[in-house]
Parts: sequence; C-alpha cells; structure tokens
Amino acid sequence: MRYKYFMKLYIDKKCKICENFGKIINEKNSMIEIKDYREKDSESILFEDGSKIYYEFNAIHRALSCAGKKNIILNIILKLPNRIQKILYKILSKNRKIISLFFPRNQTKT
Repeated sequence: MRYKYFMKLYIDKKCKICENFGKIINEKNSMIEIKDYREKDSESILFEDGSKIYYEFNAIHRALSCAGKKNIILNIILKLPNRIQKILYKILSKNRKIISLFFPRNQTKT
C-alpha cells in the first residue's frame, strides 16, 4: 500500500514562482506533497494539514511553518485585516507571471 502524505501543498505548477516555492518547501520537509491546485478546482494556493485546509497567505504561512521557515513580511501581512489580505493576494496572484520575470530561473536557494 502506498504511503499517503499527511500534508499537501497545492500550487500553480505552471507558475515559476509557485513551482520554486513548492521546491523550497519540499526540500525543507519532504513529507509535504506538492500538487497542482487544479486538482482541487482552486484558483489560489492551498495547504492541507490533516483535516484542516488553509488558503492564500495562510496556506503560504502554514507551509513555511511546517518546513521550519519564517518570513517577516508574511507575518506582517497576516496582521492586516482579512479584507486587505484578500485584495493584496488577488493583486499578487493575478500578476505572478509578470512578477516572475524579475526573478532568476532557478530560485530554489534559501
């Protein structure tokens, strides 16, 4: 019987930034399975931790935490009201392909 992962990170595998984020998370914690978010009919990043599902910035924060990493900017964003978080996430996610042009091809260094 195949081992089932307890934690799953659903990302846009067609996005350079998302794909590299998934690689970084998986390098730090190989127990986190990286999957394409289209499997969940979602348009945002998701993180499953057992029976809990985290979305958007909370998913990124939880994935980083489970990988033993911290991010000061993300901690600041999470202190903002939910409405502002959602607006900021939508802006960044809509423009992620353009934003990825400013990063080198291989961003897996931590």
